[in-house]
Amino acid sequence: FHKPVNPRHYPAYYEMISHPMDLATIKGKIDKYEYRTADAMLKDFALVKTNAAKFNGNGTMLADEA
Repeated sequence: FHKPVNPRHYPAYYEMISHPMDLATIKGKIDKYEYRTADAMLKDFALVKTNAAKFNGNGTMLADEA
């Protein structure tokens, strides 16, 4: 969740997930003032959880942690 998924370690991630998102990317977008609204940032934050559940499976530890 903290940084982008490494494609060398998890190549299938980028086959399953069409819009990757992680906390470091969100922070970078905040630092660059790329979010025009709080809702836009919250949408990316929700995407972190959605991607974790999709890749790892609902009910798994990683999905639950997200």
